[in-house]
Formats: sequence, C-alpha cells, structure tokens
Amino acid sequence: LCFVGSNKFYYTLPDTKEAYVRSKVFLSNEQLREVCAFFPGEMNMGERFFAGGMVYAQMDKAKMKEIEEIFDGLAHYNADERYGDALLIASYIRLLIHLHENAAEGTFQSIGMIQKAVEYINNHIQEELSIDAVCAKIHVSKYYFCRKFKKHTGLTVMEYILKTRISSAQIMLEDTSITIGEISEKCGFSSQSYFSRAFKEEAGLTPMQYRKKLTQSV
Repeated sequence: LCFVGSNKFYYTLPDTKEAYVRSKVFLSNEQLREVCAFFPGEMNMGERFFAGGMVYAQMDKAKMKEIEEIFDGLAHYNADERYGDALLIASYIRLLIHLHENAAEGTFQSIGMIQKAVEYINNHIQEELSIDAVCAKIHVSKYYFCRKFKKHTGLTVMEYILKTRISSAQIMLEDTSITIGEISEKCGFSSQSYFSRAFKEEAGLTPMQYRKKLTQSV
C-alpha cells in the first residue's frame, strides 16, 4: 500500500510507469485535511502526508485482504447516496491507519529520494544510465543512495534499470512495426546482441520468440 504526494492511494507500487494497473483512489486536499484531523495532533498526520513524496507500507496476507476490501468499497461508494461521503472518509481513515502502523522504516525520510530516482530512470530509460548520473540528479552520495535503494526496492540500482528496460521492451514488442533493433536502441541497450541476451535471461525467451508468442495469442 502506498500514498503519493499527488493524493493518490495505490494498492501496489509498480516498477514502471506503464505498470499502474492495480487499484488506485484519489482524494482532494480538503478530504485529506478532514481525514488527518481525525487523528491526535501528536501523530502529525498532516505534516507527514501533506509534505509530498511517498509513503508506503508492506502488508502481511491478512492485512492485504482488508486493503482489497477497502479498495473494493471505494470503487462502489457512490451507490450509497445517504452515506457515500461518510463511507469515503471512513475508508481513507482506515488506509491512513494502515500506513501509519505499517510504514516501512525510514520511509518518510528517504522514499521521496527513491521516487525521484525512479522517475528519473523511467524518463531517461532510452539513454545511457549510470548510478553516478542518477545520484548527481537527486544530489545524494552514491553509497547512501545504493543502500537505501536496495532496502526499499529489493533490487540494486542497475538491476532496476535493467528490469525497467526489459519491461519497456516487452511493451514495444507488441507493436510489430518496430524492429528488434529499434526497440533495443529505444530501451537504452548498448547493442542488439546484449539486448537479446539480457531479454532472454529475464523473460525466458528471445525478443523474437516473445513477439511471436504475443502474435500467436492474439
């Protein structure tokens, strides 16, 4: 579960921009203020959630089921004209409670940095990317950034870059008008041979085999 500064709750945090396919809900600043006002002042909910950046929590299976039920309820709250607004606010409060109680250690301090790095990588995936370049862009030391990135994502920076390149390539392979070579270049691979080798290692098929499988399944 994560909350981003644009006032959206996401049920999952995807690796790439194109992967935002899970449930998400949006709340206005007014609604967020009303929700934060529910909590005792010492919890500083307004300060934490209005500050921007991102807050996320990792849930066990039991709590994940409850989160799914909340999102399902939010998708249908308009059906209840008498209590719709009250149910909406109550659902948001439950989500903030989950975030407050289960937020990953250090997330308020460092997750904004990770978000900026991920956005930069996603927006420049077609270019040659290095850890030094990402660190220079977000103004942090290499050692600190690599340690925090691995802790919050479970991947090294270069593993994340490679997975993002492969994910972008998988999407492009759906368009048969783009050649394998063009996809390799657009996704920032240094050569087509390296692209094919890395793609097969990650996806289990060569780019051509993957494209053929896609066209056969249509």
